[in-house]
Amino acid sequence: MDLWRVSLSTTSEAADAVSVALEDIGALAVEIEDRADWVRKLQAPQFGEWVWEKDFARLTEGAFVHGYFEYLGTSLPNELQPRLQARLEQIRASGLEAGSLQYEWEKVESESYLDVWKADYHAVSVSDQMTIVPSWEKEQHTFGSDHIVLVIDPGVAFGTGTHQTTLLCLRALITQLQSQMDVLDIGTGTGILAIAAAKLGARHVVAADLDEVAVRVARDNVLTNDVLDRVQVIRSDLLQEVPEHGYHLITANLLVNLVQRILPVLYRYLAQNGVVLFSGIVKSQVEQITEALENAKLELLYVEYLDDWAVVCCRKKG
Repeated sequence: MDLWRVSLSTTSEAADAVSVALEDIGALAVEIEDRADWVRKLQAPQFGEWVWEKDFARLTEGAFVHGYFEYLGTSLPNELQPRLQARLEQIRASGLEAGSLQYEWEKVESESYLDVWKADYHAVSVSDQMTIVPSWEKEQHTFGSDHIVLVIDPGVAFGTGTHQTTLLCLRALITQLQSQMDVLDIGTGTGILAIAAAKLGARHVVAADLDEVAVRVARDNVLTNDVLDRVQVIRSDLLQEVPEHGYHLITANLLVNLVQRILPVLYRYLAQNGVVLFSGIVKSQVEQITEALENAKLELLYVEYLDDWAVVCCRKKG
């Protein structure tokens, strides 16, 4: 299947919002090239990370966001123009520093896209005890028996799972999750956080996402990682279809507006002293979240940063 690709120039802060906008108008896949992430990789590369310096040079603003659409004829860009412009105006009006938001369209052959995508996706070290590995590189690496390996295939609609927000959540999971905990992952995407929770010793994990493709991709990754007995993937609009179970730990790697939607009721889903990890949050939004914790019956434990992103760790008040 050939594709249309639209490439938008924006900032690191607004990249996730632009990604959501592209998904809202029908993108099959979204890819983010973040200059802040590339700077970190150039200065302090982790296991398996590398950057084409020619690509780094062309990224003058904070990020490029690429959206991929089914090729339905030459008129598609013109047909999508009003909806795309309307969503970009909403981003500007939200108060985010969004940069130029200039964009251009081009036709891409799907096989070419998939080959490039795989060439750019390599194993990434989360910590001394955990590594993310794409399935096509699984046989190239050797790890100790106690090392946690997350074999993740993003599929056509998702990123690699190595964005700063995901890495922050994974590192927080390592420190916060205890054996036999019940876990809820809201907005699971590829299922990477749910799979990590299971491999870290969780008793049962519910992984929820509204997107049907996300649910399918997450289920495939759960099967690949042999955690089907502990991870249940469900389709749910945030908490709508999630049972109020009393989870010991909840992960919510979501944009700040979605975090604000679930905050007032989240305590009902938490066990006594249950922990919540909020990510998908830029530095400028942290105070907005932490100030809302009191009314949400939560107390702040800590905030950790990676580049311009943050994870907020809090606990249900006793």
